Amino acid sequence: MASEWASNKEPSITKDTYRRRNLLLQNHVFPVIGRRQISELRVNDVLKVLKPISERGSTYQAKRCREILQQIFNYARALELCETNPAEAIRHVPAMRIHRSEHYRALEFSQMGELLKQLRDPESNRLSYARLALQLLILTVVRPGNVCTARWEHFHLDCDQPTLVIPAKLMKKRRDHIVPLSSQTVQLIETICDYNCSRVMLFPGSKNKGLSDGTLKRQLALVGYGHDQVHPHGFRSTFSTYANESGKWGRDAIEWVLAHVETNEVRASYNRAQYLDERRRLLQWWANRLDEAQADSEAFKRTNLH
Repeated sequence: MASEWASNKEPSITKDTYRRRNLLLQNHVFPVIGRRQISELRVNDVLKVLKPISERGSTYQAKRCREILQQIFNYARALELCETNPAEAIRHVPAMRIHRSEHYRALEFSQMGELLKQLRDPESNRLSYARLALQLLILTVVRPGNVCTARWEHFHLDCDQPTLVIPAKLMKKRRDHIVPLSSQTVQLIETICDYNCSRVMLFPGSKNKGLSDGTLKRQLALVGYGHDQVHPHGFRSTFSTYANESGKWGRDAIEWVLAHVETNEVRASYNRAQYLDERRRLLQWWANRLDEAQADSEAFKRTNLH
């Protein structure tokens, strides 16, 4: 049943996602319950799969494994091959809740000004691709991989409404993702262009493959933010929390900025067009608020010095 579900999913996901899902099944699920009838599995059976993963500290892997099992059980239920979904029920089991943790650690918005001051400090060590990449990541709130492997051809700047268009093949949902660019982001891209010697990639790494996620983590550590404080992916959570709590923006527009898109193709296309203008205003507001947070941080430091 799991293999059939995975095969049906393959056309709609990236090769890397398909590979990682299969590895989870092969390494953790099949050895424990792979030969059992899906109709006879209960919460305790799923716990036998998840608890060993969680107890060794791989809490995110345990969470992803549970989510995959939940989808497999839902698929089987749709085929009337089982009546319950123990992987869904397990979310409420205390034995699993105690092992839950944040996978992508995120900063509070109040901490963003100081971080940006560090990343943009003209008196710091020489400008680096990683510093510029982190700034672009924060302003656009796309996934780290989309910044690390960004190509010049993805950016459309010579128009009234500059955008970044991430091709479908690079997105989880296999759908082009349009990112409206704030004026601060356009200015940053111009700086990157002046600093860059590559005509292909914004941030060329080894063998012209772009930067790695590890490079961004190391740069964060160099400016005083270790892995126990923030993960590059965590800036998306900071943005989501701050934008939602502001009360200024519709949740659908915020979700579209994060590429948490509708699965229904017709509704997705309609919403993409509907929310583009709001997303542009939202990302400009986000960039402005980040500038204000940095200015407030610098003012606070000057006050303390005197």
